[in-house]
Amino acid sequence: MGKGLFFNIPAIGHVNPAQILISELVNRGEDVVYVLTHDYRQQVEATRATFIPYPDIEELRHISQLSQGGNIPQNAHRLIRIGEQLLPFMFKLIELEQPDYVIYDSLCGWAKMALQKFDIPAIATFATFAVHPLAPPPMPIGDLAKTAGQLLGEATGYWQTRQRIQMKFNIKSIGLFEAVACQGDLNIVYTTREFQPAQHRFGDKFRFVGPLVDDLLLQDFPYEFLDQSPLIYISLGTINNRNLDFYQLCLETFKDYAAYFVMSVGEHTDISQLGDIPDNFLVRNYVPQIYVLQKTDVFITHGGLNSVHESLLGGVPMIVVPQQIEQGLVANQVKKFGAGIINRRPNEASLIIDLKTIIEATEYTDTASALGNTLRSAGGVKLAVDEILSFVR
Repeated sequence: MGKGLFFNIPAIGHVNPAQILISELVNRGEDVVYVLTHDYRQQVEATRATFIPYPDIEELRHISQLSQGGNIPQNAHRLIRIGEQLLPFMFKLIELEQPDYVIYDSLCGWAKMALQKFDIPAIATFATFAVHPLAPPPMPIGDLAKTAGQLLGEATGYWQTRQRIQMKFNIKSIGLFEAVACQGDLNIVYTTREFQPAQHRFGDKFRFVGPLVDDLLLQDFPYEFLDQSPLIYISLGTINNRNLDFYQLCLETFKDYAAYFVMSVGEHTDISQLGDIPDNFLVRNYVPQIYVLQKTDVFITHGGLNSVHESLLGGVPMIVVPQQIEQGLVANQVKKFGAGIINRRPNEASLIIDLKTIIEATEYTDTASALGNTLRSAGGVKLAVDEILSFVR
């Protein structure tokens, strides 16, 4: 039995696959110490790992909400500043626990920085696509110019943070690019190599194990609504989901459409602000997504990688409405493989055209089902844990 120390970020899209990974490590007899914020204690303890909370840092607690603007350089710098505050805690914890190996989410740059003082194997997990510096995500020219301006605006503050880290702790700070894609000695990526963009850039240090998914059924959900057909599911995920304009657009566009719609609007959206809900709509703050997708004909999604994986596993084609650059990259892959359509500027006419196109063209569903089969056969959590244990031993 070995001892692992695992660091994660408090974001549901990163916590959910980690739940499955850590549970399997514990089932294999590993002693795992899992570090996360207080509000995730219950999920951590459900894995039977030992829970240790991070120090109470406001930026860390609210990291999902703070990242909603989609300013990647700003988000990267924020992660490094969080790391600066966490480093004293990290040094003490690693000294105290004496782990045989450390696993960290690819956004936990504080783990990579802290490990400069220790000779311990490091494994990174990627809940999003892996990103290579020589293969930046393809971006429209407007987004590229916007990001370049954001990078310039963040440069001075970042260099000040970098210098403070070096002076206070005698280690090197990670860079802005690395802050959103921290690699380890081994890297576990929750997709397939085929679906990963620029797959040829990633060598033997990367293991593509496919998605790690599990479902949670809700006791108070009207499951009988899902038996109607055709059924369309609409969701903007768990982060960039406070978009009343988009939800109201969907309600207005499809109120007289000959289909039934389940719309998940996120826990922070006040459904009463949406106005009258048409009879062919079921609107909830949260839905059992994997179960809903088993009944769904078309998924209108933001393009988060977890959601896209779950859609493909259900054989459901998509209309992808990306809300930020990362989701645009996922949307490109969906379109490239023929499992859906990208709609970057949704309006009533374009949404109706896209929905009719996918419903009437069976090849989208066929492709989604075929891709789902490749994801299902990738190895999943068993392969992920096999790779980790083989590496550390």
